Amino acid sequence: MTKPELLIFGGGRAACALAVSLQAADWPFCWWIREPSRRVAVQSWWALRRLQGRVEWLTDLQRHQAPWIAVILAVPDRALAAVAEQAMGLPALSDIPLWFHMSGALPAGVLTSASSAISGASRGTMHPLAALADPVAAAAEQPLGDPLRGAFFALDGDAAAVKFASKLVESIGGLPNIVPAPARAAYHAAAALAANDVAALLDIACQTAVEAGLPEPSIRAGLLHLATTAIQALARVPAAAPLLSGATGAVVRGDSAVLAMHLQALGTTTESAQLHRLLSHYLLRRLQNAGQLDPATAAAVEAVLACSPSPNESA
Repeated sequence: MTKPELLIFGGGRAACALAVSLQAADWPFCWWIREPSRRVAVQSWWALRRLQGRVEWLTDLQRHQAPWIAVILAVPDRALAAVAEQAMGLPALSDIPLWFHMSGALPAGVLTSASSAISGASRGTMHPLAALADPVAAAAEQPLGDPLRGAFFALDGDAAAVKFASKLVESIGGLPNIVPAPARAAYHAAAALAANDVAALLDIACQTAVEAGLPEPSIRAGLLHLATTAIQALARVPAAAPLLSGATGAVVRGDSAVLAMHLQALGTTTESAQLHRLLSHYLLRRLQNAGQLDPATAAAVEAVLACSPSPNESA
C-alpha cells in the first residue's frame, strides 16, 4: 500500500529525528527549512550519511503544491503559533487535511487558535519522549541510530488526527499514547525531571569528583557509564514491581554510616548536599512505603538526614 506524502516544517533536532525515522519506514516526505544556512547544513548531513529516503527539499512553498496529507510543524514552542499562522495561511497548503505539531507542553489547540483559514482540517500533536541530539553537529563516524524507535509518543487532538498519528507512530516503531491537554504540563514536567534534571545531577556529580582531585575526562566517562548501567537496571524491573526496586546505593542498603560520609564530603550546607539530602529523603519514604527497609534501619538513615540542615535552615 502506497504511503501518503508528508510535509515537515523545521530543521532542528525533532525534525531531523523524525526524518530519519520516516526514511527508515519508507515514508515519502517533503522538507521545508526556512533558514537557508540550516537547510544547507541539514542537506549536507543527509548526503554525508548516505541517507536515501523519498525526500524532496523545498525552497519555495508558494510555488510548490503536492498531494500532501499532513503537515508536521517541528519548530520551537516559542515560534509555534507564529509559524502555524503563517503556514496555514499559504494557498498551497489550504487543502491539507491534517496538521500536527511536535511540542510536548503545548496542546493541539495551539493550531486551532492559530488560524481559521483552514476550516475543515484536523489538528493534533505528536511529541516523542526521547532525548534528541543534533545529528548535524555530531561527528560523521558516530552511529546514527533511530532515537524515535521505541519512544513513547504523546498524542492529542481531533479524532481523525489522533487516528492518523497513531498509525504513523506505530509505523516508525514508536508507542502512541493519548496525553490530553490538562495533563500535558505535568507530562512535560515529568520529561524534564527524567532528562534535564538528570543531566544537571550528572554535572553536579562530575564537578564534585573533580573538586576532590579526580581527573575530569576519566571520572566523567565513569559517571556516565554508571548512569547508563543504572538506567539499564531500572529498565529490567518488571512493570508490576516498584521502579525503585532496581535502585542501589547507601539509602537502599540502609547504610547510614556511608550516607553520613557522603553528606560530610559534600559540605553539609552546599547545594550539592541539599540536593542529595532531599533526594535521599524521597528515596527513604518510598522504600518505607514499599516495606523495603525495616523500621530500625530506616530510623538510622532518617537520623543522619536530620543532622543536615535543610535549604531554609542554612540560608
